[in-house]
Amino acid sequence: MHLSQRNARNFSEKDIKLIYLMILNYSDQYVVYDELPALQGFSDVLVFKSPNSTANYEAIIELKYIKKGDATEAKIEAELTEGTDQIQRYMKDKRLAERDNFKKFVVVFVGFEVVRLVELP
Repeated sequence: MHLSQRNARNFSEKDIKLIYLMILNYSDQYVVYDELPALQGFSDVLVFKSPNSTANYEAIIELKYIKKGDATEAKIEAELTEGTDQIQRYMKDKRLAERDNFKKFVVVFVGFEVVRLVELP
């Protein structure tokens, strides 16, 4: 992605989430939710099959963003742990826990780069 310095200065997790939402919403196989309340929190991105979908999977995606200048290995691992904890908490919500073939992902960005992409069991 080529982003001007002016826009890059204010780039945040919200911008990454909007990109994900736009791409995922392009398919008629899924219904995509942003910040759906789930047990004392709000999941970043939920992807459910649409009523007539032939898709095999549904997913929850927790996004974490660190500015390039703030990135350390410890900070990356802390964000990954926080995202994992959030998904584990959200999965106690009956609407999510009872879904079949449900994928769970934590994605950590440093700037525009994905530095961790973890699929949880």
